[in-house]
Amino acid sequence: MTKYREFHGAGIPAEGTIVRVDSAVYSFGVTKYPVTVRFKTQDGREITTVDPTEMSVDGVFALRMRTPVPVTVYYNPSNPEQVRIDWSTAAAAPAVTYPAESAQSPADPNDPAVPKQGVIMAASPTGEIASGQGEMNMRVQVTRPDGTRFQADAVQPVPQKALPYTLPGSVVDVYYAPDNEEHITVSFPQHERLAKALAELQTVNEMLSGLSQRHDA
Repeated sequence: MTKYREFHGAGIPAEGTIVRVDSAVYSFGVTKYPVTVRFKTQDGREITTVDPTEMSVDGVFALRMRTPVPVTVYYNPSNPEQVRIDWSTAAAAPAVTYPAESAQSPADPNDPAVPKQGVIMAASPTGEIASGQGEMNMRVQVTRPDGTRFQADAVQPVPQKALPYTLPGSVVDVYYAPDNEEHITVSFPQHERLAKALAELQTVNEMLSGLSQRHDA
């Protein structure tokens, strides 16, 4: 995960705001979610950067529905883009989960944590780079739980390998709060399933390679 410049030092504290939680990234079998946070350094510079965080899927959706979230961050004084979020100060920590649904109690379709179906109508790059990924402006048609539809724009980073799923007509998952249809988050389930499968395969290959080396020794 070095491309996100994770920071584990003590750092300098600053009051910041979580402004976005992006789609999962996978590395060596570990799932992390790039959390974009904005804050000001002691000398007044405004920094927008990413702290990749391990959290449950439910926690991700709970956090997305509550953004922007005030939070304390600790940044590296020699490189302020290296940050560590103090989750104990967040108004919605990633430990937040939704109650498990039983087979007799199906998920509420109006629950913001339940994805809605969306269709990409148009997409174009913004020219910006966020979380090490190209940012896309996507026009999405979303189907509400009652079957009616609305359109909204989503501006967010998209992994390079997920770009084929931004073509017009592509079916995606969409998350939004029922009282705020203007703010949607697009997820690419096909890409995420493929990325997770490839990460798991990589982990298995590394284990087999390690066993082979020990056997040869």
